[in-house]
Amino acid sequence: MKRKITAHVMISFLFLAAGLCFGQSAGVQCTNGIPEAFQTLYDELESKLDELSAAVDARWDGVKRPVAFATELLAASTNRGEVILEPQVFEAVKFNLDYFLDLGVTAVSFDIKYPALVPTFPRYEEYLEFYRKVTEEVRKRGFTLLIAMQIVFTDSIFGHLDVDFTGLTLEQYKAEKRQYAQTIINEYHPDYLTIEAEPTTQARNSGLDFSVENLVDIVDDVLDGLDRQGTLVGAGSATWEDPAYNQNLAQNTDIDYLDIHIYPINGNYVIDRMDTILQLAETNDKRIVIGESWLYKLSNTELVDPSITYLDIYPRDVYDFWIPLDQKFIEMMVKLSHHIHCDIISLFWMRYFWNYIEYDETTRDLSATERYALVDHGVGPSMLQGTLTATGETYRRLIQESTDVESSDLPIPESCMLFPNYPNPFNPTTRIRFALPTRGAVSLKVFNTRGEEVGSLIDGNLEAGSHEAMLDGSLLPSGIYVYTLTTENAQITQKCLLVK
Repeated sequence: MKRKITAHVMISFLFLAAGLCFGQSAGVQCTNGIPEAFQTLYDELESKLDELSAAVDARWDGVKRPVAFATELLAASTNRGEVILEPQVFEAVKFNLDYFLDLGVTAVSFDIKYPALVPTFPRYEEYLEFYRKVTEEVRKRGFTLLIAMQIVFTDSIFGHLDVDFTGLTLEQYKAEKRQYAQTIINEYHPDYLTIEAEPTTQARNSGLDFSVENLVDIVDDVLDGLDRQGTLVGAGSATWEDPAYNQNLAQNTDIDYLDIHIYPINGNYVIDRMDTILQLAETNDKRIVIGESWLYKLSNTELVDPSITYLDIYPRDVYDFWIPLDQKFIEMMVKLSHHIHCDIISLFWMRYFWNYIEYDETTRDLSATERYALVDHGVGPSMLQGTLTATGETYRRLIQESTDVESSDLPIPESCMLFPNYPNPFNPTTRIRFALPTRGAVSLKVFNTRGEEVGSLIDGNLEAGSHEAMLDGSLLPSGIYVYTLTTENAQITQKCLLVK
């Protein structure tokens, strides 16, 4: 399988290096493999990505921190509507999760969009059961789980849930979102739960007023008396929105983390905004999660043009000539996640890890729905063949490089650090690395899902600095295990999956 993947990537690069355009035979004008219609935009984005990468390099200390790398489980998104309740969709979910393991991600994110889990909503019990089964499959594979509970999209391209928000009031919304959050925690026990993100998108979809003050009120009402049961609860806004959203959430609410969405790279929407968010998080003792991110194919001119919407921008992603830019974006984002001590980074459009479509006279004129159907048609066969796109290969390589770091490369940290084990899944052994800020008593123990201790890897005094231990699972059954690092001042947990 590895040879097949490598050959696929090499062929992709050969075409790009040769300056060929896959649609050229159909009469599309290209320069260096880029359709002339997109050359100016391509050059603008490439220049900005180079600028951002250099800026991150100048800020980042080079330490690869224990980030959970994720992708979006789009098959389970409530935006798809009632189709997700069909049996074949659940089978597709399991199929996707299996191949997420091959990609190397250690976390999975998906939306349970409001109002699907409101008890009065049609087929509520079926949605409740669907997500119960999805969560069980996520847990079986040892993924960290991030669930978001924003409002469903209402357009005809991305939103297919039959819902009408006419007459919805802010008070009704707050009350139902409070119940919504408790239901998700009680039923699914996610590691991370995002209450609100992208307030301007929420306002557009619902018709409600998502001012800074109202957003804080919504979050406060949801958190009031919420039994978190160990789930970290967060909220946030996108980098293109008013910075006052994140400032007030960090300073005036009891959330555990800021959930940041990064899409446009134009202007100061990445580095300057993330520097501010990092400072907010450190000052107010909040964690950071990048809940969604992808490269918008958007020019500076289009950014300020009110006639341009996300419905114009998203469908551009499907074409394979964007691959080099998507690779650069992912590389920059992975470095950024280490720099800001991010808990999780989730890249949104998982389809492009397995497939793109060629740009030619036929595909350029397809509707957005037709483009997505065509690119999605090729995702399953690529998964079965073990064939990642060059974009997918880049993400897998970066995840492996972030995890497989020699202990000697790690400086003494400011606080305890416990890294994801490598490899994961594993059979029968895996390496666990951690770093200590000071000398002291340390234990590293392994537990099964029933909370029973199945191994003690370290129990004693250790010096400050980097350490590692090997977990031997040869005498353990296949399944999910939890390993916990305990010191005098901290207790950190990670998950691993033993597959025999």
